[in-house]
Amino acid sequence: MVTSTHAKFDGTLDNVVACAKKYIGTKYSYGECGPEGMDCSCLMKVCFEENGISLERMTVNQAKDGIDVKESDLKKGDLVFFDMNDHGVIDHVGLVTENVNGAIIFIHASSSRGVIEVLLSDFWKSKYKKGVRVYLPEANPPTPVL
Repeated sequence: MVTSTHAKFDGTLDNVVACAKKYIGTKYSYGECGPEGMDCSCLMKVCFEENGISLERMTVNQAKDGIDVKESDLKKGDLVFFDMNDHGVIDHVGLVTENVNGAIIFIHASSSRGVIEVLLSDFWKSKYKKGVRVYLPEANPPTPVL
């Protein structure tokens, strides 16, 4: 469950995205969570927690840390989840940095390229499982996807 660790939330999602962008170029390291190397779920955990919002450590659990949103409704700060191994299990996460007329840009820790920002291309759409909007303590809960 998502919890607040402090009360200052002005510009929270902008700050979460800015945090993630400062890690661009950091190498990927499975199970690690530091400036020398990190995996995808660590990147999300670090950047949300730096802004007062706790997330679970594991990707599959982060997928439960908010409310599902339709792909067409994704916006900055939403988490996007993927099944990279086509096993029906969520095993990768990214953070939406922009939605420009439906073109979704997200940042993630790539196992081959480290932390990068990419377009939600046809490749990523084929692996896409869901989007999640993390609750911000001061915000009204978003409307659930029906």
